[in-house]
Amino acid sequence: MHRYVETICIERGHPLRLDYHRARLRATLAHEQSPHSEFDLSACLSLLPADLRYLDRVRCRVIYDASSIADVTFSPYTLRPISRLRCIEADHAAYPRKSADRSVLNALFALRSTADDVIIVRNGLLTDTTIANLALFDGRAWHTPSLPLLAGTHRAALLAGGVLVESDIPANGLSRFSRLRLFNSMIRWGEIDLPTDCIRFHSPTSLVDQTTSELKKTPS
Repeated sequence: MHRYVETICIERGHPLRLDYHRARLRATLAHEQSPHSEFDLSACLSLLPADLRYLDRVRCRVIYDASSIADVTFSPYTLRPISRLRCIEADHAAYPRKSADRSVLNALFALRSTADDVIIVRNGLLTDTTIANLALFDGRAWHTPSLPLLAGTHRAALLAGGVLVESDIPANGLSRFSRLRLFNSMIRWGEIDLPTDCIRFHSPTSLVDQTTSELKKTPS
């Protein structure tokens, strides 16, 4: 049975964007035709150990399938530094729901070379990195890809708050943007803010063909 994960950020005992996590969980259960319409994330969060309740950031991982919650874990969070990114073409990459199986993303991450992560390009358009949604600043507004690999909960909240606008962002159109930000459920908005010249391009046919071949074999 396919397993999924919700990664919830807890700041000093307070879970962030819980309604967005609930909405995604409900959508995933509906996709799986689960007999359950929802699982109780609040009950999962109540298991937070006392020694973690006052930390600045704690990662709660809730792993579940169509029938039940399989595991709940908590761990202190430390931001991984990112300063260099590499664009990788992967037209067949698919990760529409937050699956516990990250083999698609891991295969692409392995192509990062000297970069810290990759930006996945599908059909000429930017999507996400392997760990985060992204946004680009054109001097007036922050634009996030309209077709992300995974529509994250933090992304949904920023869109609802008017912080972001959705746009098709061609990989060959980066010159109109000056800044790039990465964000996910754990990474705060503005915490990773980089000049767009941190992005490098990489698309040797042999590596792209190898990657897409592996992706075709991987269930989405």
